[in-house]
Amino acid sequence: MKNVLTYFLLGAILLILNSCSLLHREVVRATPNTAQSQICGKCHVKEYREWQQSAHRNSYISDDFKEQSDSYGDEECLTCHVPNPIYGAEELTARNHNLNEGINCVTCHLTPEQKIAGPLSVFPAHATNMNDPFYRRSALCGTCHDEHFEQWEQTMELINQSNPKKTILSCQECHMPQIRRKLITQGFFQYVHQEHEARKHTFTGSPAPNNKRDSWLLIETEVLSETNAKWPVRIIVSHDIPHALPAVYYGFKEIDFFVSLKSLDGQILDEQVLTFSSEYDEYIAPNKKSKYDFYFPSSIKAQTEFLEIEVKRSTNNVDSDDKIIYFNKRRIHHVSSDFDPDDIIDTLKEAVADTHETPEETLQSSY
Repeated sequence: MKNVLTYFLLGAILLILNSCSLLHREVVRATPNTAQSQICGKCHVKEYREWQQSAHRNSYISDDFKEQSDSYGDEECLTCHVPNPIYGAEELTARNHNLNEGINCVTCHLTPEQKIAGPLSVFPAHATNMNDPFYRRSALCGTCHDEHFEQWEQTMELINQSNPKKTILSCQECHMPQIRRKLITQGFFQYVHQEHEARKHTFTGSPAPNNKRDSWLLIETEVLSETNAKWPVRIIVSHDIPHALPAVYYGFKEIDFFVSLKSLDGQILDEQVLTFSSEYDEYIAPNKKSKYDFYFPSSIKAQTEFLEIEVKRSTNNVDSDDKIIYFNKRRIHHVSSDFDPDDIIDTLKEAVADTHETPEETLQSSY
């Protein structure tokens, strides 16, 4: 009983101190002297480690951004890559300190009232604005990712009109995987904090793996009738991501569709490529089916056994390998009576051995 009373009194004292903003005042310093993220990381260890490996952390120091911003000379780029706190800001501005941190903790969490805002209710160690619904809304991300947010809103409106019961995921639900944990894991406050349903600060470019939903990229194929010595193959592409792909409006990303006709022994008879490049404003639109026709020479029809479609995502980041985001192989023409259907599975296993995915299923990994 004595220990309980001691902790209660200590907690009451800490609350009083916090209400006067006497605890961890360095965290809530206003612009132009906002805190470094490593200060936040002393208590929020796991969030800090995740952020350190994220694209937000590298938004300023990456070689790609340096090149594309003309060696940091483009002020418009800086307002999103090293912004002052965005909460409640009528206009984004670039900061001139802690530049190497890119999009850091205070960028999203520091309010004009010099409080740290967030979506949860916790025992505070500094001035806070808790249970803030802004952190559960896509509008938070849309402060910088305005093009994606506009498409997200349009997609949501269309879906609400056609199927009011259907919901679309927020930016956070896709790009910040859910996890149950304490927000503070160091110091005294770890003992007065409980676990919460929180979100990782990885800001991954792929849909969060704990979102149990259908494959986001859908491809249908049609083999059409020959015309003028050409053998047309049509692919119908759609996806359920609520913004266009590739998901970038500055810089360089590509999504390449490799459409191949192969013989029974796996030889490529002909291959054509369809590219969607952010560099040339070529995108796969959300919430619609798009048809693309490929014309192969009729002369290879008799030898063709398989139609193979492989989709890859690539960037101009030299440290990033191309990623297979879709793979499908279907038999379209029977040539040999000795054909074994298991050959398809064997070929798939060889083609995707490095992805560590199940070859019998369509491959989806990232976008």
